Order: sequence, then structure tokens, then C-alpha cells
Amino acid sequence: MLHLIMVTLTPLLPSSGLGRGVIDRPVQRDQATALPTIYGSSVKGAIKSYLIRKGHRERAERVLGGEEGGKTIPSKVSIGDALLMALPVPSRDRFIVWLVPKINLLRMLSYIRDFRPCERDSEYEVKENFNLYTMAGPDPNDSDPNNEKINVMDSVIPLKKLENNELNLKKVTGILVDSLDKTFGEMFEEYNVILLENKYVRHFVEKGLGKRARIKIDYETGTVESGKLWYEEYYPPYTVFFVPVLPTRTCEHRNLPERGVCELFRDLSGRTVPFGGSLTVGMGFTKVYMLGDMLDLI
Repeated sequence: MLHLIMVTLTPLLPSSGLGRGVIDRPVQRDQATALPTIYGSSVKGAIKSYLIRKGHRERAERVLGGEEGGKTIPSKVSIGDALLMALPVPSRDRFIVWLVPKINLLRMLSYIRDFRPCERDSEYEVKENFNLYTMAGPDPNDSDPNNEKINVMDSVIPLKKLENNELNLKKVTGILVDSLDKTFGEMFEEYNVILLENKYVRHFVEKGLGKRARIKIDYETGTVESGKLWYEEYYPPYTVFFVPVLPTRTCEHRNLPERGVCELFRDLSGRTVPFGGSLTVGMGFTKVYMLGDMLDLI
């Protein structure tokens, strides 16, 4: 399976380049849902640039496209927009809680079921080191008083456990938790995850995105340059994305066997890939995993 999981190690700023309200540099967003995303062209460019810097130009261009002898080499894969899968937000009683848009979880499940270009390497078991909830409602007074409650970004949210018929959603969520566990080890004792229904998702995700003011200093005067104050939006560390990667060529095409495509992404799996803007101020470092190395069958 070619699909990728990306975990942010530092704040990540894939800017859309278009101002949004008071935010001068907002993150990219999906046109249909208005949820934050990372465009596939940005993901592909970052991966290709990383491979070339590591001395794999020929392999990168044969799989991701390039030029050879004045001719264009078409890409052997299609890299889709990265779906925001788990956004970490502060909690007074749980330290960090991860918000998971249910619509994106269902889209990820659809990709996993429908597109399996590479053989799976290992069997995946649902992890038990996380708690998965859904929101019972935004108002604690409108829900069952027996429901468990959790403080998220200074809001008290009533919760309920997932139903048994939603086991597949827990399996897919387990993949996200597994990627966090592989990346950060014993940093977190447990993971508390809230599955956001469509009617709540925009409010909580927009509130959970990082926002900061930036300035540019005039090095001669030591003061802020005139007009050089701006605000930007970013994904915090510990954010998880799913990147759909689909083959565009059969294994006989131009003598490039399909396993060559899979091998390139396997070599990428587990690597730290720089991504987005502001790398020189500690932003944009991600850990990338090939999903086929993490599960068997959902």
C-alpha cells in the first residue's frame, strides 16, 4: 500500500498564499469542506526535493516525474491532498487531546479499502493505549449527566464511547495513534482521541490551529521594519495527516516494475522530511511512514 502517514515534529506552515480575515498566511484548505489540508502538489514537491537532496534524483524522477534527454517523464503515482487526521489541542484534565474529523477518517478508510497497490508487510492489531470518544453534544447541559466530560481548549465537552458497529473507525484511529507512538515513544502514556462529527468539526478545528504574529527586524536600527508585521496559521507538533498515493501506471509500463515504486516509498518510510515554509526558524519537519508497513486489512 503506497499511502503515507505524516506526523509533524515541529510546527508546520503549508501556506495558501491568500489572506483569510486577520490571518495573512493561513494554511491550505479543502475547497469542499473548508477543512485544513495540504495540497498534493506541495506534498509531492517536498518528497521529491528530499529524495534529490539525498542523492536519489534518478529514482525520484522515474517514479515522481521529471525530464530525461529533453523529454518529460510522467509520474508513476498520483499524490492526493493530505487529509488532516488528528489535531492535538490542550486539555486541562488530559494534557493533550487529539481531534479527528470523522469525514476524513471515513475518506481514509475508503482509500485503504479501494486502493491496495503494494503488498502488505505485516499484520496490524488495534492498539489498546488510547481512548476513543465521540461528542455527545457541544452543550454539557443538553446531554446525559452520566456521560464522561473532558476539558478541551477551556470548553467542557460531554463524550460518549463508540458503538460496536463503528469498530472499523477505531481500527483506523489505531493507525494514527500507532504513528504517534512510533514517532514519540514514551512521551505520552496514553492517547485521548475525540471523533468530531461534521456539525462540530469546523468550529473545533479552526480553534485548534496554531496562530502567531511574526515581524521582520531592520538590522541597522534594531526595530521592526515598517509594515512588516503579519499573522500566520500553522499545524502544531504531534499533528497527523493521511496522504493518498495511487499508481498511474501498470507494472509493465516502460519496464518499471510496480515493486520499484513501492520500494521508493518504503525507503522513504520512517525518514524525517522537511516541509513547507520557515524551515530556518524550526518549522516544517515531519516524520513520514508508508501505510503498507503498518497494517494488514481493515
